[in-house]
Amino acid sequence: MNLITRLTLILTVVFAGIAIAVGLSYRSTKQKIELLIADRTQEHASYFRSAAKLQSAGLKSLVASYSWWDDMVAFVAEPDPKWASSNIDNIVGMPGGCDALWVLNDRFELLHTIDVDYRHPPLPFTSASLLAEHIDSNYEFSFYTNLGGQVWQIFGAAIQDPQFWRHETPTVGYMLIGKRWDEAWLVQLGDLSQTRLSLMLNPDGVPEFEPQTTRARANHDFSFTSVINGIGDTPIATVHGRFDATALEQMRGSLGEQALIFASSIAILVALLAIFIGFTVVRPLGRITRSLESRNPIHLADLLVAKSDFGEVARLLSSQFRQGRMLQEEIRRRIASADGDDDEAERESNEALRLRLASNLHDGPLQSLYAAGLKISSMEAATTAGRPSTTSQLAAIRTILTECTADLRNLLLDLEPEELRDQDLESSLQRFERYMQSISRQSAQLSIEEGVLDGLSRDAQLHIYYITRELISNAARHARPEHTSLFLRREAGFLVMRWENDGFAPHESLKSGNGLRNIGQRIQQLEGTWTYRIHRGRTWQVSIELPFTALFGAMNVTAVAELEAARRNSRSPFPTPDS
Repeated sequence: MNLITRLTLILTVVFAGIAIAVGLSYRSTKQKIELLIADRTQEHASYFRSAAKLQSAGLKSLVASYSWWDDMVAFVAEPDPKWASSNIDNIVGMPGGCDALWVLNDRFELLHTIDVDYRHPPLPFTSASLLAEHIDSNYEFSFYTNLGGQVWQIFGAAIQDPQFWRHETPTVGYMLIGKRWDEAWLVQLGDLSQTRLSLMLNPDGVPEFEPQTTRARANHDFSFTSVINGIGDTPIATVHGRFDATALEQMRGSLGEQALIFASSIAILVALLAIFIGFTVVRPLGRITRSLESRNPIHLADLLVAKSDFGEVARLLSSQFRQGRMLQEEIRRRIASADGDDDEAERESNEALRLRLASNLHDGPLQSLYAAGLKISSMEAATTAGRPSTTSQLAAIRTILTECTADLRNLLLDLEPEELRDQDLESSLQRFERYMQSISRQSAQLSIEEGVLDGLSRDAQLHIYYITRELISNAARHARPEHTSLFLRREAGFLVMRWENDGFAPHESLKSGNGLRNIGQRIQQLEGTWTYRIHRGRTWQVSIELPFTALFGAMNVTAVAELEAARRNSRSPFPTPDS
């Protein structure tokens, strides 16, 4: 899976996560709006019921006062139409009064009735026994009924002697007054409950009437229903109430549009970000990576003319590849130009030159290229995770490649690292301490006994330099160490080098690759010995002993003995790795 594919997958996952979050937020907000609408609906339904009770309170008080009256008790005993016309018929049709009244005896027989049209309406119930059951032992009661195809609310009270409390005197009859739920009454209830009301009779569901002012339903209306039950809880009508909630409806309507606009904006932003990262970072990194993997500069063709940090890195890589090919051609030319009749010594010299060139290539420029590749891989992983590359990272790669170019140039000239041109071996090794710190997650220690590297021949310095570089590079390639350490000290006529790093991978550490092979060849040329092992299943240890007689070159054995005597007179402060 290439870098562009991985970046596309990551951006797709990011967009999907944002889309899911937007969807969940939209769903949650919509549910809250629906709950708010439901709460407003219940609130208006409660307003309607409260308005109906408030309007009924006056009629209840009216029928209670007229029924608890001694003249009404006398009227039930001896009905007198003239008295009724003068004393009770006047409550029908007056403001705050009723639309009809009925006077019954204790057997629910009709004694007197009248309505606003001065007619005699029928009894507002169909069964005396059902009414008696509904009244039970109450002195005041109410119920709804369908009277002549219209909904009426009936209020009743027992007719009793006012000289006594109601529970102390018998009931001689009942007085009923009725309020017709006409258009005017519904308008009053609607004004009080802030709703537009309509009435539908059951069971056919045909509207009895609907006020003309409320028939055209608004676009942002919400509604509720309230069932009206008669005697015996028999449904006789349904009240439909509608109220305006423009703000809530607009909020609910705009919520979807806002979610769509937000999701589209995020999609466009992610797409633009992907295109920008793809063309400015991922594409150049991919070409540099393919070039390093195939060791072919053809992938860098487009980047060579780019005026950017990646273009500069590409030009450095191309220069290294070109110098590497020149070095290979020079090796082939020298080997091919050798006379076939040369003696065995000359052939061995050519073979030694070839091995030396291969070893120096591996320990020098190839290590720098590998370090550059590791940093580019780290930049790829950071870019894939959404963290763009920094200028400092590119500057570090540029520095590595510049050093690699210098090493290749030196190999073409005299096969000596550039660091050893301007400074001694000890100063060059001190520079490796920073590299050890960069690959160690906790600590790195480089300890060089004072004067231990003085007087070494140039060849010995070159071998020790490359051995040290290969030990550190192996730890960077094959392990993720937390601790690294390198000690150099004198010990019984030998230069002792001890290397340790943890975090090794067992299947890698014991492989005999080019690195270990080159170390062994260099130690053999210096007449030394070495061992390596895995200590306690985790720590990689390398111990190298090089005789000073081979390291000093032209120095005589007497000088070596004098150095050893001086060392024995002073105790070394440097610990061994095992201590």
